[in-house]
Amino acid sequence: MLAELRERAAGLIAELTRLSSQVTHLQDKINSRRRARPRNADRPADGKEHVPST
Repeated sequence: MLAELRERAAGLIAELTRLSSQVTHLQDKINSRRRARPRNADRPADGKEHVPST
């Protein structure tokens, strides 16, 4: 029984490691896209949407 638990724990750790590296990869991908194309480049610095005066 203890051997089964150890085997299962090793499998779970391997899966967590795999998922963690996927998350890191996706975060890097998102960050590189943000650096290449800032999302708020066309917005005022105060964070408010620009509304044309009428």
